[in-house]
Amino acid sequence: MVTLSAFADEIAGNLDEALAVLKECGITAIDLRGVQGTNVMKLTDSAVSQVKKSLKREKMTVACIASPIGKVQVSDSLEPQLGQMKRGIDIARALDAPFIRIFSFYVPHGEEPSKHRKEVLDRVGKLVKTAAGTGVKIVLENEEGLYGDTVERCVDVIEALKAKHLSLAFDPCNLAVIAPKPYTDAFKRAKAHLGYLHVKDWSKERKECVPAGEGDADWEAVLTGLKEMDYSGFLALEPHLSAAGRFSGFTGPDLFRKAHAALSGLLGKVGLPHK
Repeated sequence: MVTLSAFADEIAGNLDEALAVLKECGITAIDLRGVQGTNVMKLTDSAVSQVKKSLKREKMTVACIASPIGKVQVSDSLEPQLGQMKRGIDIARALDAPFIRIFSFYVPHGEEPSKHRKEVLDRVGKLVKTAAGTGVKIVLENEEGLYGDTVERCVDVIEALKAKHLSLAFDPCNLAVIAPKPYTDAFKRAKAHLGYLHVKDWSKERKECVPAGEGDADWEAVLTGLKEMDYSGFLALEPHLSAAGRFSGFTGPDLFRKAHAALSGLLGKVGLPHK
């Protein structure tokens, strides 16, 4: 059985408003990326405590700290990223979140990614080592423009580092944006290291995000693959139906309900139980 989560700030900047919609949809976990326009990494201890109170009141949990760690140039100083990782771990432990999401650094446009492999491995390795022994797991997301824009390069990083607390945050939509077919071209490689999934879809024809199953991200095939491998982790809704940016996206309450209904319909169609 899979567990549904959602990026709460996709619904509303106000956390309480977002939680109300999530409860209506039967979702009891969130990915924490921001609150009231403030990125999760910039939340004060007081703000984190308030988030915890709101979640406790609504009997909800945090599945993942959706940090922007690693979303900087591969040539930028690593020290700020290590500082963010330490802060992210503190926030994750304060909120009992099992995962932190990170990225694999932007490489210069037009340059061959393999040229930066050694530097990326060193940088991601130091980030991952920071979380060793903390009880917090790290998931590395594939995204356009990063060293790990493809599943193959993300998996290469994961296999090279050999850290038990590091796995893949698989985003089929991000693959659809850069051309490969997410299921036929990537799922076989992804599933051996799968730790998390983000749910949004991309229409190449319309050049915009659409509800899962209405675009080119192969969601029905991916969900069928999850059922066949008996995947029991998180599926995190991140629809981006109103806006999609480099560090965030927005959907709004009504379109979120539509995105949730589309995913629920697909889960029912392939027979993949969820809660």
